[in-house]
Amino acid sequence: AILNAVFDVLLNVILPVLLVAGLGGVVARMIGMPVAPLSQLSFYLLGPALVFDGLSTIELSGGEAAKIVAAVAMSYVATMALGYGGAAIGGLDRGMRSAVGLTSATSNGGNMGLPVVLLAFGDSGLDIAVIAFVSLSILTNVIGIFVASLAGGSARAALTAPLRVPSLWAAAMGLLVNALEIDVPTTIAASAGTMAQGSIPVMLIVLGLHLSKRPSFGPAGPMALTVAIRLVAGPFIAWGAVSLLGIDGMAHDTLIVLGGMPTAVNATIIATQYQARPDFVTKAVIASTITSIATSTVLVSLF
Repeated sequence: AILNAVFDVLLNVILPVLLVAGLGGVVARMIGMPVAPLSQLSFYLLGPALVFDGLSTIELSGGEAAKIVAAVAMSYVATMALGYGGAAIGGLDRGMRSAVGLTSATSNGGNMGLPVVLLAFGDSGLDIAVIAFVSLSILTNVIGIFVASLAGGSARAALTAPLRVPSLWAAAMGLLVNALEIDVPTTIAASAGTMAQGSIPVMLIVLGLHLSKRPSFGPAGPMALTVAIRLVAGPFIAWGAVSLLGIDGMAHDTLIVLGGMPTAVNATIIATQYQARPDFVTKAVIASTITSIATSTVLVSLF
């Protein structure tokens, strides 16, 4: 039964996601498509639409939702600190410290995490995963961008960098709409929903564009560190967070599975935008995604 579950996850969830990225890479290689325009489109338009659409429409259930957000935040900060601190102890320069921290913390809770959770736990698990995904998006666009900005600028510039990120303002508007139960005009709601639906495919194509470059996975030390934190330490850190907060049942299992997702394409988009060693970050996204074919199927089978 466990082997059948592992095979189902591999065949019906993980491989289809990777197939979309792969097809994007093949087409891009054939027509010579550059990655920068699509990356910027995702950063400035489609990503913010996804955040607004998710936060403005999701039904939050008070205490449990707060615990889910807290667990995601604890896991994010812990993996970021572990990656950045490990790189600092290893004597890496400021740019590489930012890159390792970013890739260690930015998990793919969206285009990989959501379908994996849906298959493993059904609609109830998916509701939890959506809250976790939106929380992670906000954290990535605040803490992640702050750390990425440290790669090539002053601390003051890094502190103000998140304020120039469209997703942060989209999150604020989405929360306001949800909290005040504002009836968003159909024109705006439909437009945001349409762009939100397009964000994940575009993110996968961006990944495919980077996959088409066939990079070498070095330097070995930082790469091993970030992949180990994201795929191995991540689930244990998530387990510690949910245990500390007293989260059990469906939310417990869902958050631990999400803790073991590979590095998200968003990390590449942010690293490119702020020059935080985007080549290394891209390699880490690819390396962790390939490795997660094995680790995520084993992790799901445990639950």
